[in-house]
Amino acid sequence: MVGKKKGKAKANPVGSAPEDKDPDGSFRVRGYRGVWVNPQGKHFVKVNGKRLTVTQMPDTLFFDSIEEAAKAHDNAVKEQGNDANAELNYQEDGSRIIYEDGTSSTAGAGLGGSASNVVPALSVINIKVRQACSLSQHQ
Repeated sequence: MVGKKKGKAKANPVGSAPEDKDPDGSFRVRGYRGVWVNPQGKHFVKVNGKRLTVTQMPDTLFFDSIEEAAKAHDNAVKEQGNDANAELNYQEDGSRIIYEDGTSSTAGAGLGGSASNVVPALSVINIKVRQACSLSQHQ
């Protein structure tokens, strides 16, 4: 039988939650609080479910790096004055707070917007290809 199965919808993959993805395709960056990346690779901040915008404009404020976005998130949370229960990305001394979000082996883990999630796998492929090319040249 071909077609959709009736019944319960499929559960989210391990380590994934509905709030980790936006309808526009943006993903929350794992290990950070309030930092998101859109499909074009631009980082932005959400505080209480709302995007941080350019002052007096509805446009989303984008950042060049995850770290800049994380610091902007912390500043926005502190400005709201709800520091006691807030999850921040950096401690007062400037050291990074590491959050364990899911597992790195999940399908969506590489979509966190960090090049470090992708580069090691590509490096292994490049090494194997180079080794194969050099072996064929020496024969």
